[in-house]
Amino acid sequence: MNELAEELRGVVREVVAERSGDELWKTAAELGWLGLEIPEAHGGSGMGFDLLAPVLDELGRGLASIPFVSSVVLGAAALRFSPFGDEWLPAIASGEKRVAVALDPYVLDAVDADAVLVVADDRMHLATVTVTAVPTYDVTRRLAEVRVDELGEGFGDAALIAWLRERAAVALALDSHGGARRAMEITVEYAKQRMQFGRPIGSFQAVKHHCANMFVAVETTKVAADTAVREIAGEPGHPTRWSSIAKAHAADAYVDVASLGIAVHGGIGFTWEHDMHRFLERARLDQALFGTSAWHRDRIAS
Repeated sequence: MNELAEELRGVVREVVAERSGDELWKTAAELGWLGLEIPEAHGGSGMGFDLLAPVLDELGRGLASIPFVSSVVLGAAALRFSPFGDEWLPAIASGEKRVAVALDPYVLDAVDADAVLVVADDRMHLATVTVTAVPTYDVTRRLAEVRVDELGEGFGDAALIAWLRERAAVALALDSHGGARRAMEITVEYAKQRMQFGRPIGSFQAVKHHCANMFVAVETTKVAADTAVREIAGEPGHPTRWSSIAKAHAADAYVDVASLGIAVHGGIGFTWEHDMHRFLERARLDQALFGTSAWHRDRIAS
């Protein structure tokens, strides 16, 4: 499985480097990424979360702007335990339909979703809603406020909702790791090339310290995310603490790495044409979505 995951990682990295937006979403459907966890009977591959992991990592690395977390990690997972699977799962796997899941006040990718699942009375509901876009500093993702007009048939229970929150946390930990690693790579390469006082700035001790701190943050994030991926495998009803450990550590580390990256780049890191500020903006939103770092640390402590 590790060999398959690494092969998938290579393909995703290549595709994300060449495509974006709707074109990337269409390619993701054609290559089977959207149906990795969806049962074969519903047009998917019937694989596990361990194969979603490299996709999520690479989408974060490439600052990809597609509703993979909302529609695939959350929407498809929830609908596997609903009476609507026969209708919706094949459409999600093919990329024909997109689903958003309202676990918090601000809902990821609800603006372009064909359906929104909402939580009410510890159950999930396929609801009729009014969606209002919410501006955000992270231009790679879209948030919205959702007002419920009518609740549909309920399904699942509190264990399913908790499981979805854990999946969301692990997904953002992987996104954070991918983005942090790429931000570090870009910064180290810049430090080797940027000359000041007749020598590369990477030769100065202060810059070396920044790069070393970035490396430690990225590697510890990888350990936490990989552990969470192994623990999240399975069905609802088996709570994991590593989802919270990984989310809290990875999101905070991503902010630290992106901030150090901007410090090393200096003024160019703030320019609209450069990607460094985009990593920091995405990192800040990763911190806020699906439970803040403080919330997850409280969950671990309790």
